[in-house]
Amino acid sequence: MQKFQRLSLVLLFISLSLMLQPISHAQQDLKSPAAPTIDQPNALAAPPVIGWDQIAATVIEGQDLILAVRVKSIDPGDSVDIGITYEVYNGTAQSPADYNRTLTLVSNNQPINGTVAMRGAERVQYIKVDTNMDGNNNEGLETFFIDISVAGAQIDPSMGNRVTVTIAKDQKFYPAFADFQGCSDVAEPTNNNPNNGALLAINGGTCQSDFANEIPGDSDYYLLSQATNGSLRLLLANVTPNQHDFNLYLYRQRTDGSFEFLQQSTNQAQIADSISFAATANTVYLARVYWVISTGTATPVYQLSATAQ
Repeated sequence: MQKFQRLSLVLLFISLSLMLQPISHAQQDLKSPAAPTIDQPNALAAPPVIGWDQIAATVIEGQDLILAVRVKSIDPGDSVDIGITYEVYNGTAQSPADYNRTLTLVSNNQPINGTVAMRGAERVQYIKVDTNMDGNNNEGLETFFIDISVAGAQIDPSMGNRVTVTIAKDQKFYPAFADFQGCSDVAEPTNNNPNNGALLAINGGTCQSDFANEIPGDSDYYLLSQATNGSLRLLLANVTPNQHDFNLYLYRQRTDGSFEFLQQSTNQAQIADSISFAATANTVYLARVYWVISTGTATPVYQLSATAQ
């Protein structure tokens, strides 16, 4: 029995001695394996937001109307792939008596049939709506509606998908719809500033504006841009050549937002001013209509257009 006890004590002593020995280098370098890395799925990028520039427009009966649908929430360098479908509905205005139900895509002057694609660097589409003279001078304001639906994007929730178009008989309604024309002059006198320039739609047709309630030396500014390289022509026609003289100037926007002068056309009153230039894709250009002199009392009226060559 005593031998057994002594043997047990010896074994216990040997075990304790081994436990108290320092850990070897090899043992010290052993570490618990790192937890496995599990790739988390990337959050889906929010689709672009697209919508009308405005949701109400007024146009004089018999004139054309330019409307803009724009991508609003995507980085300038990102690519887009969006399909846009347009639907037109009668209101108090009826097609074809008051307007043409078929819309025209301004970029190629072709009727819109089905879905129109907006791809790559494209950020805006302009559409043209034709209104008709119906010979009824006693009717009041008439309205119709254009809706958009989109694929690969979301409708701007603050604007909705519908624009309401009002057809007016009287020229006194002219300022109300100017924002939607290829050229516009609705914000006088605040648009006598390049940064408040109105829109000039390329291939948007001839658009008419004026210097009502202004003085010689005032200017109107219009911004224009296109998604591809190409030659453009600006044409400024004087509707009141015996009364006034206008000049046309072209500028390009720098990266800091300022504008640098490019070209000018300063023909005399009876001759239209024209500037042709090579436009760089996605570059903002500025057209300036300058009222040089007045020799009569008529309201100074001009027509401005931008055409791809």
